Amino acid sequence: MKCALAVILALLLGIGCTRPKQISKCMKDAEGIVDEVQEHRAVYGEGGQFATPLGQRSISNLFDRDQEMISSMASDAANRSHYREALDADDVVKSYRFLQFMLETEQMPEFARWEEQKQMAAVSVATGR
Repeated sequence: MKCALAVILALLLGIGCTRPKQISKCMKDAEGIVDEVQEHRAVYGEGGQFATPLGQRSISNLFDRDQEMISSMASDAANRSHYREALDADDVVKSYRFLQFMLETEQMPEFARWEEQKQMAAVSVATGR
């Protein structure tokens, strides 16, 4: 019984110690994302968006960072707006990259048709037609 209590106490103390460390890491990661995106926006001009360190990150890496921020929001609701700012900053980079792909591969007309179909279907559902 004493052994079980000691284990439970150790676990509780351990969780208590790591929680502030986890929040600190989350906050530091969010600040790093915001700083990196701001630097990216300031310098990418001539070389294009892929010439910066952020531009060299794969889209899957950017999505992984989103998952980290979403997890941080779940575990630290008090700093939700800070994590949201990091997510929004990363979203701008991903959106611009996707738009550039669509334009360079001449897929914007296809996208416009797809978008119009989705909008018309949504209106049909909303109006009961």
